[in-house]
Amino acid sequence: MGDLDGDGHLDIVRTDMWFQNMDGDGSRWVEHAIGPNTPPPPDFQPHFAWNATKAMVVDVNGDGRLDVVSKPWRAQPGNAVQGRTYVVFLENAG
Repeated sequence: MGDLDGDGHLDIVRTDMWFQNMDGDGSRWVEHAIGPNTPPPPDFQPHFAWNATKAMVVDVNGDGRLDVVSKPWRAQPGNAVQGRTYVVFLENAG
């Protein structure tokens, strides 16, 4: 959870989407995709949306906006990085 849109309301983040807390009280949400929300084609880069298991919300680059960092649940042979594990940094451009 974190305030991704800077409106003072806590939003919810998954690895493939985030939910904008419209009224601040959790009564109305708007869903926003982060990358594809179905298995991406084999050449998609970064290959993260459907197999990631953890998303962290933090200001990685110190610009005052919360970013999203996610990781796949395990290394997978044949994935976009030849089976190695990795993290994905998704910068919040504002």
